[in-house]
Amino acid sequence: MSYVGFAFLNPSFPLALESIGFSQTQIGLVASLGGASLVCASLLGTRILRRFRWQTGLAITLVAGVLGHLGFALFTLLTTNGQIGNGSGFLGLTLSRGTVTFAFALTQIVILHALAEQSSGRGYAGITAANALGIVFGPVLGGILANTYLLLPIYSVFAFSLFALVLCLPWLAMKTAADHTAPEPAKDAPWTLLLLPAAFAFIVMTCLASMQLAMPLALSDALSLPPEPSARLAGYGLLWGGIGLVLSNIALMVRPNLSPEKILPVATFIAAIGFIVLAQVSDFYGFCVALFIVGLGIGPAIPAYTRLATERHGKEASAAIVLVQSLGLMIGPYFGVLLLGQGLLFEVNAALLILSNLLLIGHRKAR
Repeated sequence: MSYVGFAFLNPSFPLALESIGFSQTQIGLVASLGGASLVCASLLGTRILRRFRWQTGLAITLVAGVLGHLGFALFTLLTTNGQIGNGSGFLGLTLSRGTVTFAFALTQIVILHALAEQSSGRGYAGITAANALGIVFGPVLGGILANTYLLLPIYSVFAFSLFALVLCLPWLAMKTAADHTAPEPAKDAPWTLLLLPAAFAFIVMTCLASMQLAMPLALSDALSLPPEPSARLAGYGLLWGGIGLVLSNIALMVRPNLSPEKILPVATFIAAIGFIVLAQVSDFYGFCVALFIVGLGIGPAIPAYTRLATERHGKEASAAIVLVQSLGLMIGPYFGVLLLGQGLLFEVNAALLILSNLLLIGHRKAR
């Protein structure tokens, strides 16, 4: 449910802000500066979990998500009606998006802390598949609503956060203090061991975030379509990427004992092929096929680098991985719109993923 709300705006968010007077650079900054709160959440996540019971922390994140989405809708409405200027709207949208992403990152840290206790390949693949279902349904629902009215997804997305809040609060209230466990001490291992999974986390998330924001704009330019149908088609295209994510993680759940170091090079190479195909196609069906290939690759990469990090350092590594992922999600949108303007986005993403493979080869030779 958290990922549905987070991915819901992906097909329409850039087109909607463009339609009310924001430049592509401003759109990228709203996403990237809002993503800076992901970094803050990652830095504070472990400390917050040590200070509060996880039930309290999760309740706070759910409320923050509702308020953030509501604020995003409000500032969009005020800017559209001319009641506030573009500068004030930009600031309000950035802060609102930041609130949403802060809550989202803390939720992910709580989940990874729980998974680290099991250190289960099936568990990591399962949560990635569940998140991928949100990536599947969020963009499709958002794209369908945007085809009716471009700003409708922005005005309605807070309903997903509100539903999650209403659904979870009674369950959280029934939990007792006995459910709270103290964080596991960090494993006695050098932190340099985190460099490899951290590098993969940063590269994969940068590529993913840049593609998600730039895809509606790329489709609009390639197919010469107005914003509403472009948002709808982007939603369907991202659906196929999400299907690739789900299927690849279901495959990992069947083979949970595969080594992360064996999964990573194959996964990133498949994703690189998908981006190379994206750079060549100019029709909607070609975009769908390419996004499906990207999803097949990125899907296994996420649980693989997360599992590799937590197996080496335990639960303490979960916040570090979310931090690096957050940096990728912060930089990716702005990186995406800049490279899209130069016509190099998909080629550069493919090159970054191939570079990650070279890092892994170098790491193996160094051992």
